[in-house]
Amino acid sequence: MSGRLDRVVDALHDHGSAVHQGTGGHTAQCPSHADRSPSLSLGAGHNGGVVLHCHAGCGPEDVVAALGLDMADLAPEDTGHHPPAPRVVATYTYTDEQERPLYEVRRIEPGENGRAKTFRPYLPGAQLPGLGRVRHVLYNLPAAHRAAAAGQLVYVCEGEKDCDRLAALGYTATCNLGGAGKWRPEYSADLVDAHVVVVADRDGGGLNHARRVATALSEYAASVRKVLPAVEREHADLSDHLNAGHGLEALVPLDESGAEAESGDDESGADGDADLRALAAAYAPLDWHALWEQTPEEVPWLCEPLIAAGRLVAVYSPAKAGKSLLLLEVAAGLATGRPVLGNPARSPQRVVYVDIENSGADVQERLQAMGYGPGDLDNLVYYSFPSLPELDSREGGRHLLALAVAHGAELVVIDTVSRVIAGKENDSDTFHALYRHALAPLKGRGVAVIRLDHSGKDAEQGQRGSSAKASDVDAVWMLIKRSETSIHLKRQESRSAHGSDLVQLTRRGEPLRHEVVGGPEPVNGRVSEVVATLDELALPDAVGRDRARKALADSGHKVGTGDLAAAIKARKDRGDLSATASGENGAGTGAEPVRPPDPRMEETPSQTCPGQGADTPDSTPAADLSALSPSPGGDSGAARVDIPADGLVGAGMPEDWGEWSA
Repeated sequence: MSGRLDRVVDALHDHGSAVHQGTGGHTAQCPSHADRSPSLSLGAGHNGGVVLHCHAGCGPEDVVAALGLDMADLAPEDTGHHPPAPRVVATYTYTDEQERPLYEVRRIEPGENGRAKTFRPYLPGAQLPGLGRVRHVLYNLPAAHRAAAAGQLVYVCEGEKDCDRLAALGYTATCNLGGAGKWRPEYSADLVDAHVVVVADRDGGGLNHARRVATALSEYAASVRKVLPAVEREHADLSDHLNAGHGLEALVPLDESGAEAESGDDESGADGDADLRALAAAYAPLDWHALWEQTPEEVPWLCEPLIAAGRLVAVYSPAKAGKSLLLLEVAAGLATGRPVLGNPARSPQRVVYVDIENSGADVQERLQAMGYGPGDLDNLVYYSFPSLPELDSREGGRHLLALAVAHGAELVVIDTVSRVIAGKENDSDTFHALYRHALAPLKGRGVAVIRLDHSGKDAEQGQRGSSAKASDVDAVWMLIKRSETSIHLKRQESRSAHGSDLVQLTRRGEPLRHEVVGGPEPVNGRVSEVVATLDELALPDAVGRDRARKALADSGHKVGTGDLAAAIKARKDRGDLSATASGENGAGTGAEPVRPPDPRMEETPSQTCPGQGADTPDSTPAADLSALSPSPGGDSGAARVDIPADGLVGAGMPEDWGEWSA
């Protein structure tokens, strides 16, 4: 360690902070805040100073002040020798399939710790290195995809500089982020049917990397060859080969060069485990230092709290409760960048929707009622009844991945999961296979997936079929249709505590949409449950505290004073929105009841869209939600549903809600 770093480490020990030394520097408990797990990274800079960063957000000034030091104690000692200042000499931009920038690699010279150069990844325009949760892709990805799709030649090099040299000569070339040893399994699928030439650098790391890449591509590419630069110098790369005046035809076949046997770093031929070593080399472990360097970020929501970027989510309900309609609204809102479910307008996202429930005419009618036209929907790629292989098979998973990759999807919606599998719905192996073949490859690329499903006889018990359905997703949401205009989304399971567990929605018309109930202020999960309970008890929005407390106590609910006050305020704030099918709320309003559905449009309870066969005999009708929403009045007759004053049945709203509730 440098003298400066020693002093800072000693000060941390004196402060009582735990300090751990690793190969890339130190980690310690930050002295500037209550730090139970080490969040402070520190190490020696290339110039002899001390570099430190608190991942919880404390500034360097706060850290040194807590240690009784000042910023001058981090500065390098002046030895009279001042090396050239590091500067960025080249920037290599990585893009997605639509050539939208994802991140960039900056080449910095001179490099750190006396090295000639250093490479660091940055988000576009960022001041500090790190990629966060951004999807990792191949360099020159669009060109690599086009060449692979045409069955053409693609060169795989070790670095971006060599790729750019080949591109300037008219060839397609790609590489992976991080250089040798960082090839990821998902990269191989980007080069399906390409004729690949892997160019190795002339050193042990480069030779091992070339062999690993070739092994990983062997099941995907039409052909794979490994070659070396003709320049016989340690660390020589393709640029050295070209600078020496050699053409690509002069590249030396790796297996004939003897270089593998001569390299002291290549030990794969020393025993009988060469095949095993090569097989293991195709898998890249996590880079702990890179992970620890990343600054924690906010949850990257696509639609809060329903779905975050790169996550897998299941939404289920009884048949005809409205999940397809709701998810179509979410998909269209994300694809157009419009506000949706209380989320503000943002940049449009690319959405692929696979629908085995609704015809194109059904989808067009719904989107038109939502206020969309054909010119709005370029980012919504919709497949109605596509002839996909079953998604619990390797071929089906590859086809779904192809759709996502070809269209650069950030979200894939599957409606519904029971119609895209070959295995039995009660067999856990079916859903393990679905995850392995279809969902895991998408998640590995950072593509979010929402899959729609039906509930069993008791919706509170989860999705219909095997319990394994819930094990392969990050969150499970149950949709409850409380009335023709009121829907609740309740999060049943989640790997994360971020976001609300209950979302109350009211359905409106002109244009058709769902609005979050509760006003502009966010309501936590417990308060939302109290709101829902008051709704179930048919209490008016303006109910007072004493009456609400008595009604809750009489029904066996114990609620704290703070939660009750917040719930009463939330219900008053939502104004004239009615969340229950109750005659009390609508009395004296002059509202007209929803007209009964046209008998010609009646469907059997187990149907999911007109003209389609029943799912199973045990599907629960949407109208029979007694297990979820008991009628407080005990009236078994037809319930009166009151319409808000702005009117829900209009020119843009079908008269038969059942047709809109798949």
